[in-house]
Amino acid sequence: MASINLDNPSILNTASFTIPFTDEQLAQGYSIGRIDVPIINQAKNKVYIGCNISKVNPKGTPSQNQETGVVSWPSDAANIAGTVTLVVDYPSFKNPKLIWSTQSKYGNNGYRTMTQYIAEDGHVYQSTGANTTSYPHILRIDKNTNDYDNSYVFDLSKALGVSGLAGIKAWKYLGQGKAFVLYDIDKKVVIWR
Repeated sequence: MASINLDNPSILNTASFTIPFTDEQLAQGYSIGRIDVPIINQAKNKVYIGCNISKVNPKGTPSQNQETGVVSWPSDAANIAGTVTLVVDYPSFKNPKLIWSTQSKYGNNGYRTMTQYIAEDGHVYQSTGANTTSYPHILRIDKNTNDYDNSYVFDLSKALGVSGLAGIKAWKYLGQGKAFVLYDIDKKVVIWR
């Protein structure tokens, strides 16, 4: 990781660390394919980084691509335990910790789309599946615990009253509990006229 001063181009701090999976999680086949869209909560001296969590079945039979020689284990994505965020101290980038939501199990890395915002109430709100898999959840990281508030989930499909999956493609928090959301329904883009 690196902290960069864009006003006076310079590197302020760098750090490297191992993603803090437990031995049990590693044995279950967990890994992180991508991390994106960090948000700094200076009031709490924390950085929250969205993760694209992956899981393979380590008891499955691997296959090898005959052309490239790459060995692949069978996916076990259906059994991912939840959405994951990497949390580190700021500005030191020390004490990496993974926090897990039980309300969703889709990535919150956003793939170049902002997924996390700090609201006036001090909590971090983040969407899952934005841009890539399009999932309808917005989760909350509690300002007091720096962990997921697993009693909170905003479900866009329910809020819109649609029978299909209203997937968040991108969103922008506007303030005062309001947001602008670009979404699709069952992977079909919604066009307003």
